[in-house]
Amino acid sequence: MALTRRGVCEVLIGAGLAGQARRLAWAPPALARQERPNPGGADGSGPANAPRFGPAVKARKSAPKYKTVLSLDGGGTRGVISTKVLERVEEKIKDNIRRNGLAEGDFEVDLADYFDLVASYFVTKGGLSQAWLSSDGEFVEYDRKSGMPPLRAGSARALEMIFRLKADEIFPASPLGPLANLSAVLNPKYGLEGLNYVMGRVLGDLTLGDAQTSVLMPTFELETSRPVDFWADCSGGEATKTGYTAIRIRQLGDKGGEWEPDRLFKSGNDFSIKEVAVASAAFPSLYPASPIRYPDGTTRNYSDGGLISSNPTTSALSYMQIQRQVPLSKLAVLSLGCGVVLPNRISVKDKGILGWLNEGQMIPLFLDQKSEYMQSIVDGLFYKVLNATPGQYTRIQIAVDQDNKFFDEDRMGALSSADDFREMDDLAMIGGELADVSDAAIARFVDDFVMA
Repeated sequence: MALTRRGVCEVLIGAGLAGQARRLAWAPPALARQERPNPGGADGSGPANAPRFGPAVKARKSAPKYKTVLSLDGGGTRGVISTKVLERVEEKIKDNIRRNGLAEGDFEVDLADYFDLVASYFVTKGGLSQAWLSSDGEFVEYDRKSGMPPLRAGSARALEMIFRLKADEIFPASPLGPLANLSAVLNPKYGLEGLNYVMGRVLGDLTLGDAQTSVLMPTFELETSRPVDFWADCSGGEATKTGYTAIRIRQLGDKGGEWEPDRLFKSGNDFSIKEVAVASAAFPSLYPASPIRYPDGTTRNYSDGGLISSNPTTSALSYMQIQRQVPLSKLAVLSLGCGVVLPNRISVKDKGILGWLNEGQMIPLFLDQKSEYMQSIVDGLFYKVLNATPGQYTRIQIAVDQDNKFFDEDRMGALSSADDFREMDDLAMIGGELADVSDAAIARFVDDFVMA
């Protein structure tokens, strides 16, 4: 499969962010390419005379006031919530372009052109679909029955459809039925077959060296029990460096002296994006660990970076300051959560591991609470330490307790799960509501930081 130089932003943007991925290795029904009309005819193979999409406009300043970071939480199927918010981000960028007379008529935007770094876990969230955006080749199908309008490749709306159509392969229903929970006590709930299949279809043999925009993908390495971030450094649309982070181990006898960062960015190593994507989605108990091959031929086993925190914002800030030499005061961060339910855990206060795993929802506890704790730290850093401009760190998230009257029982159930593909309709509805209540905050971030 021939490769083009293409953004790992396209790989990583869990939201259909980079429409530069015009060629698709897999596309959902009714997904249209931008360059030409959809095929169509009397045989019903596709809508006749389907519309063309406008050109992708790059209207951001060449020397913007801020370097922008898009940070996407992990959260399984709840990543659909993020896609709805990202649709709103696209709309606000278009609004800004029109107001300032930078383009007119029908046009599109690729969010990869408006963010300097995309940080995301390939946790079973948008990250899986983020990978789809980097695919090469073409395979377009049309649903003859749905009557859906065509969707632009690389758009957040198209990403939502990928969630809906591929989630049942990533999180397949167990043939064991009710006995699946018993099996999961001893074995991972899912095998890697479906995850590998989807990633293989969308990524092929792309590597970090095929990046156009800087990207950061956190994982957790099992042998050393330390977090490892895989990254690509890009300039002028080309990958200039690729590599991974290593954690410097301080010895008891280390002499004092000038402080050195614990996080070391080792460059000169390129990696398969598919392998990184699968490994960083492998949350323990849901999936087995997955290997990543190093250029020297060795392999190491990795699990989901969400073991450290499902909110990668701090990893992104570390990368931008240490590796890219950008001071925190010049960074603007849009951090998207994908919903969290805060159950009453008093009922399990005296219970053992099984009570905490089931009734206490220990896995969501690992994913969600660390994410919210990380958000509070970053919020304090920007607004208490740096006295940042309002909106410079914008967090879009919905956290509800079990008595929240805003949600009915069905949607509370959807938020409480991270791997139930049957909840997509309710999750998309929640995402639309979150985008509505966050509309002003999103507009401010776009106007004051992305386009400034």
